[in-house]
Amino acid sequence: MFALKIKSYKNWLTSLSFFLLFASLSFSKGLSTVTEVALIILSLDKIFSKSIFNQIWNQKVLFIFSLFFMVLVFGLFWSENWIEGLKVIRHQHRWVVIPLLFLVHLDFVKKNSVPLLFTFVSVASAAALFTIVLSFLPEHEVISLSGKISFLQTYPITNHRFAFGMYSPFIDRLQFSNLLGIAVITLVYLILNKKLKIGFVFLFVPLIYCSLILGGRGGQIALFAGIFIYILRILYVHFFRKMSKKWSEFKSHIILLGSTFLLFVIITVGLFNVNQQLKLRYNQMIWELSTFEDGTYEQFDYIHFTSVRRVVSWTHLWQIFTENPILGVGTGDVIDELQKKYNTDKYIFPVNIHSQYLYILAGWGLVGFIVFFGSWGYWLFSFRNNGYLFDFALVFTSFSLVSMLSDGILIKQIDLMAFIVFIVLIGILNKKEQKEYV
Repeated sequence: MFALKIKSYKNWLTSLSFFLLFASLSFSKGLSTVTEVALIILSLDKIFSKSIFNQIWNQKVLFIFSLFFMVLVFGLFWSENWIEGLKVIRHQHRWVVIPLLFLVHLDFVKKNSVPLLFTFVSVASAAALFTIVLSFLPEHEVISLSGKISFLQTYPITNHRFAFGMYSPFIDRLQFSNLLGIAVITLVYLILNKKLKIGFVFLFVPLIYCSLILGGRGGQIALFAGIFIYILRILYVHFFRKMSKKWSEFKSHIILLGSTFLLFVIITVGLFNVNQQLKLRYNQMIWELSTFEDGTYEQFDYIHFTSVRRVVSWTHLWQIFTENPILGVGTGDVIDELQKKYNTDKYIFPVNIHSQYLYILAGWGLVGFIVFFGSWGYWLFSFRNNGYLFDFALVFTSFSLVSMLSDGILIKQIDLMAFIVFIVLIGILNKKEQKEYV
């Protein structure tokens, strides 16, 4: 009887930890770490079971990105800074740990996939709504509030609260922007696949509006790319065959692509004219780049020019890659080599990694690049016959690929955890539902 009670409490704590993990992604970096540790402790008996290696082999698509983690480990051998390299490995352990946690609780995750995804979306919506409310308050009140409430982030003082990006109260602004985009495409999947009723469309309002005012341009553009792919896929699935019977396939392609592109141009122009925060943010970007191009940036406090920061970061990372094209500089030496480049340039920017692509190329060369994106291609290919889920996987891929252009998102805890959680969960759903369009 006592053993049964212990098992019951353990199952309850495991369930709670999974739901807290999905909730915490858009709310608290600390809570996400605590829930990860809790799940590890609660899962030790299953992780060390005799059948674990057979389970991993049977669900190998969930672990495909672990190949990249192996590259990170081997990258220590051609690194000079082993201490920094071990820090990177410790941070990137989630490539192995998260798939393992989901694997040993496979039945629970399959059964509760929709509630888990809905938890993520609803908490992200609530966090977005709170952020929107703050945007309507006077700036001095938000600054005071952020100082009084301990779990809110410190308010960043800039020349203009919208031109340099809206304040994100819970997690880093750029990471929150990415999570809002993932929440939107997740909600689209749940509604299209009839996992949620159409009435839940109201959740789109805070998610999309907050994304527009937050100023995370990478997340905004990635969301547009993801929605573009979603709409295009829906049009092709439901209209292409009918259209190709009336017109040629070539004309049908042109009509569908052209109409979707035109729709997005109209939406973009409309948003710029209606949403002043969005307009301010992109006008600021254009102005920053213009001062950089004509050399007048030195007349201003350009350390806050995030667009210029990206150009400088891209230049230095590319130089590191061209000097070490095959294997890169190794797991522990990327920051050190990047610091050398920053020390010799004429700018006053701190070291920043503003491209996931260039970060992989600089750190692990073409070998790491091929392993990472080859693994991703294998993962995506596994969904090719799975209707709505393939769309979800394709849109998530499109969103992530675009967001990686302007930031090294996988070096940040929340972005890394969210990416792996969704990669693994979508992989589990692929085993659960083989469903074509109806």
